Amino acid sequence: MGYLKFNKFDPDESATDVVDAAFEFLKNSDGMIIDLRDTVGGSPLLAQFILGYFFPPNTPLWEVVDHENKRINAVIAMEHAGHKKFQADYPVWLLTSRNSASATEIFIGVMQANKKAIVVGSTTAGAGFYVGVRQITPELVFRISLSKPVISANQMNWEKTGIKPDIEVPAMDAMSYAIKAISETLRPR
Repeated sequence: MGYLKFNKFDPDESATDVVDAAFEFLKNSDGMIIDLRDTVGGSPLLAQFILGYFFPPNTPLWEVVDHENKRINAVIAMEHAGHKKFQADYPVWLLTSRNSASATEIFIGVMQANKKAIVVGSTTAGAGFYVGVRQITPELVFRISLSKPVISANQMNWEKTGIKPDIEVPAMDAMSYAIKAISETLRPR
């Protein structure tokens, strides 16, 4: 069983190289625990990139809609060379908490709605909008909601409600619960 922890979906372009290296390292694992309990959000583009490991190219992932719920953009899975095993019946467990927010929730929501992962932990933060950020002064930042993502598979947005896990346990117990459940389901080699 592989383990991968994210702290943020970093918008830096080099983040995709780090993700590629992590998935290359985990390619021979029988399944994966992805720990998102401290992932405060970040780049939707990195969420799209990571989701490309789990979905065939061009699979609809989410739509971006404006304040009138008119579609602005449709986001699809990107193509990755190799690692097709992650797209099959590869067991994935996502660990969540109230700290799991924004772009992290896009990733969790798409995986859950498409039955690609079992979500364990507590309900996520409920930060379901794309925001524009402007620095007014060194001490003051202005944020405004611009649009919202809607999961293609179930037309869900999670603003203020968060994403409810499949198995609700305190976030601090999510890892031990997932390990116990996995050990009961994976067959010995």
